[in-house]
Amino acid sequence: MNKGLEDYLYEGDILLSRQQIDEMTSLRKKRQALTLDYRWDKTKPIYYRFDPNLDSAVPQLFRVGAKFWTDNTCLNLVETKSTPSIRVFDGTGTSTGCFAGSGRFTTDISISASSGCNYFGIITHEIAHALGIMHEQIRYDRDDFITPIPSNMNEFYLKYFLNEKLSYSNSNNFGLPYDWGSNMHYRPVNDENQIIALAKDRLYQSSMGRAMAPSFKDIYLMNVYYNCLCTSGASCQNGGFRHPRNCNICICPSGLGGAVCNERPKAENGAADIGAVLSATANYQTLSGKIGDPQRVLQRAQAVHWHIYAPQGKSIEITILSVSGYCYYGCGYGSLDVKVKNFLIEGVRYCCPSDVAANPVLISQGSFASVSLYSQAYGQGFSLKYRYINPPPTTTTTTTTTTTTRKPCSDVATNCITNAALCYNNLYLQLMKEKCYKTCRYC
Repeated sequence: MNKGLEDYLYEGDILLSRQQIDEMTSLRKKRQALTLDYRWDKTKPIYYRFDPNLDSAVPQLFRVGAKFWTDNTCLNLVETKSTPSIRVFDGTGTSTGCFAGSGRFTTDISISASSGCNYFGIITHEIAHALGIMHEQIRYDRDDFITPIPSNMNEFYLKYFLNEKLSYSNSNNFGLPYDWGSNMHYRPVNDENQIIALAKDRLYQSSMGRAMAPSFKDIYLMNVYYNCLCTSGASCQNGGFRHPRNCNICICPSGLGGAVCNERPKAENGAADIGAVLSATANYQTLSGKIGDPQRVLQRAQAVHWHIYAPQGKSIEITILSVSGYCYYGCGYGSLDVKVKNFLIEGVRYCCPSDVAANPVLISQGSFASVSLYSQAYGQGFSLKYRYINPPPTTTTTTTTTTTTRKPCSDVATNCITNAALCYNNLYLQLMKEKCYKTCRYC
């Protein structure tokens, strides 16, 4: 995407002003979100207008994307025909020009949205840039969460994925966790589908790069950046936060719903609500589901959710049996998402047989787990089994010297980084575990 524009765009899809270029090379002013100087005035409408030559299909979905950010923040994005305003245009004349100016300039800024950008996830991604939000993988702490593989990166990825990382002294993550499933995160593969980044928590390898919709953390970040958060109101549970447009209800992490985030959410975007609240027993029970339209691509993903509970003091063991649907890195067209820990970020994603082979069994850190099924294209399905078990033993620190037979955290082979993609290929799982123990994150 955006081929031929690499020399003009920061991080591959952000068009900076001259002043911003100067500040982004300063040691003091980089942020995951831009400096507060570039925030729009939240007390006034943020106007946008459509270029007359824009593809006729784009305005309708762009309005949906603008409404999403209006509905979930204290900002007001309003369509206009006058200037100054955010100009929405086709910046390349091709089907793949998706980029945006970042933050409020003193003059007009632009969002390029050609026909190839006409997906809800891409539109909301570019609007987020225009409002001042940067990419997830440039956080100063990103190397704590992903391992880049430079040998598989071309000039574009070396420049915009590897080398644009911020530093601790010139960035601010606003105390929010790293989210592999953020709508602002790059895919973990290059244009030839070679892996360019490995999640250090291998559960989240397939969570990176799904441009389907803003994640809960993306929404939270936007509200923190614009100081939209309520100071009183609902007592939100499970990591939710008070809705800036109605402080008596909450915006909830994905997979959670209700006024205070303690209920199963209703089905989304026209899906039949086949979800349920389930109770795990000591014996395996099976769960399966299928949603979506096998014949077409939807403008927004459908979603259905299940909640699984175990008795207090027990954990839930979930074994993924199969997934069906479109297999794609980042699971951009649909996936099975399972949350067994940190509910503030997106869950473990499955859309390919190799995802199942890589992480077939999940164990919850508490007595609750959520299962969500998403489909934006060609239908998505799954089958799994679940039961409750005793929690795995926790690791304790001791001062006693002991002898351990734990396998050293090292690779046997010398070409593991080059062949890192095979870590998640079910034909090579055992071989890679034996030869590339460290690279494949088995330690």
